[in-house]
Amino acid sequence: AMLSRRVSFTTLAQIGIVAAVLAFAVACAAEAPSEPQAPQQPASAAPAAPATGAAAAPQSPQQPAAPAPAATAVGAAVAMPTPAFIQPGAVPRRAAPTAIPASAMGPEGTLVMADEDIDFPARVPKKTGCTDHDNNIRWGVDEGAIFWSAEEVAYEPGLATSWEFGDDLLSLTFDIRRGVQYHDGWGEVTGHDWKWAWETTMEEDSIFPIFLGRDHIDAIEVPDDYTVTMRLTKPNIFFLDTNIPTAGCGSVPFASKKRVDELGEDKAHTDLTGGTGPFKFTKFDSGDRAVMEAVPGHWRNDSNYQTVTVVEIPEAATQVAALLVGDVDSAIVPVTQAERFDGSNIELRRQRGGGYQRLYAQGRFCMDVSLDGTVPVDPYPRPGYDPTNPWVGDCDSPEEQENARKVRWAVSMSIDRQGIVDNILGGFGRQAGPAEMVGVTYDKYYQDKWAVPYDPDMARQYLVEAGYPDGFEAEMRCTTGHPLMIEMCEAIAKGMTEIGIDVNVVTLAYSANRPCVVARECGNWWFRTGGEGLGLNPEIALLRRNTVRTFNPGFEIREQLEILAKIDACDSVECLDEFRDVHWDWWHHNQQIVGVVETFGLFGVNTEKIGEWKIPYGMGGLAAFDRIQKP
Repeated sequence: AMLSRRVSFTTLAQIGIVAAVLAFAVACAAEAPSEPQAPQQPASAAPAAPATGAAAAPQSPQQPAAPAPAATAVGAAVAMPTPAFIQPGAVPRRAAPTAIPASAMGPEGTLVMADEDIDFPARVPKKTGCTDHDNNIRWGVDEGAIFWSAEEVAYEPGLATSWEFGDDLLSLTFDIRRGVQYHDGWGEVTGHDWKWAWETTMEEDSIFPIFLGRDHIDAIEVPDDYTVTMRLTKPNIFFLDTNIPTAGCGSVPFASKKRVDELGEDKAHTDLTGGTGPFKFTKFDSGDRAVMEAVPGHWRNDSNYQTVTVVEIPEAATQVAALLVGDVDSAIVPVTQAERFDGSNIELRRQRGGGYQRLYAQGRFCMDVSLDGTVPVDPYPRPGYDPTNPWVGDCDSPEEQENARKVRWAVSMSIDRQGIVDNILGGFGRQAGPAEMVGVTYDKYYQDKWAVPYDPDMARQYLVEAGYPDGFEAEMRCTTGHPLMIEMCEAIAKGMTEIGIDVNVVTLAYSANRPCVVARECGNWWFRTGGEGLGLNPEIALLRRNTVRTFNPGFEIREQLEILAKIDACDSVECLDEFRDVHWDWWHHNQQIVGVVETFGLFGVNTEKIGEWKIPYGMGGLAAFDRIQKP
């Protein structure tokens, strides 16, 4: 079910508007019209135009570093250290798996966790979407080849004990862990199963959010039960980072081919058996709860708890109430409600990484064929393409495209990002970087030239120049993924409304919105929230934004993919560095993905039941239940 409503400003009375207007100067390449310059700004040099010939990104004057947010009044909140950065694409260090002390009495007792969207735990890879796949991995039911470590930003062995690129970067070979059994008697894990899982997720009718597989895997070879070699179509140092670490969407898990063959695809999809992780599903009630039992003597960790139940509680306030009264033992806690836990037995801990909260300007479906010219778009034009939408414009008209860009800039400049950080997030966040730059990537690469100021006057001027002096109507879909999603979404809508855009806000679950996005039917604004995670270079995630992907952000644009193709051809870190600025300049210039804020999340734990709990980097939300130690 979805809730549609006009923005109510009474719910935002507590949000103060930050009075300071950030300094900003805008300049474009000579072939594009110049953007107006914010008042009282010193001129700044524009960066060189991107290699594709696209207009150069606007550059703001250098800003002083923002002070770190003040600590909250909650003494129990734990500040996480900044991890050492490891270059994505480089051969990773292999962190040794951390041994977790087992309970002296073996697994016993029950933990209850809260989650906003448990989704159905689909059990066939090609029928598995993003949320259910992520849950299966986070909760410890399914496993992949390698994992992010809980100790450092590095990989550690999973169902692969080692892996190695060939000297020509055209092959990647994995040694598969021996003796691991599928749950419920489906036999031993082998490389043949992983090959099958990969090949089925690359089929045309698959909904699995595959990243590079279709483009970059030429063949998968299994010379014996415990060796898998992926033959790549071209050298690609991104392949390991993009497809293999099991966190979030896109990493293909191990799955039993025998199970699917015997049960049939439809029955296997709903049957709860067949995982490999330290927990197995025993019960699932749609919209209510998922129940998992520990697998004794698992190779990874022997869980301290016998049973973990995850209950679906969509509302953040209800999760907090359940945590306070003891109905659940852990939940994500909105930072605005942190003070409610003073004097309780609940300890607040900070999640690792950051969550990227961004606004997608959907509908620019400007490609009639794939980047290599071999796959015609079907259907064309896409159902979601409407050139009359002010943020879209006619793809074949440079003038309309420039006006649409100014509209997107107007929307971006209407957002009071610092106000959201200060008044909604309680200081636990920062203004977002461009194009899904988050976490350790932000720390290493962010430059002040990518800052977007809060400037309603300039935003209104852009609307006038784009031909919309009286504004326009727009729908903004806001999907779940963060406990303060509604508050952030309404703050964004409030800013848009104040510059003349009549916004209709629709809130719904991510899983409910995804079919529209996959089918290229969405042409509205989409505020997509994301849970806290490690964060990698955005090109890794964005390489899947093409006309042939099962996932799509609501636009298909050749220029951006041309830049990515250059990055994709890199075979060295130096090559990557050369193109990174070009890439992020493009995103900043076009504001196709409008970065809003990066959130630093909190979660609460019942200290009477939960002691040390090191969640691996790269895993958002509550995860790795096998790592929970009793007090």
